[in-house]
Amino acid sequence: MDAEEMCIDVEGTVRKEEEEEEKEKKKEKKKKEKEKKEKKEKEKKEKKTSRSRYDIHLRMAVFRRNTTKSLHPARET
Repeated sequence: MDAEEMCIDVEGTVRKEEEEEEKEKKKEKKKKEKEKKEKKEKEKKEKKTSRSRYDIHLRMAVFRRNTTKSLHPARET
């Protein structure tokens, strides 16, 4: 091989390495984005469940208050 062919080979291998590094960076970036999305969805689900539990708690409190009034009409709060 003469000098020109060696330069081309070296440049080609350097380019391949750079392309591989870029691909790895893209994969890592996609993986991080996917993890962020999953984390956000998980947080949303947790918020929904906590909100629904609170709603259930309020409904039960109203139910208790209403049933107490109907059972004891003289006792009103």
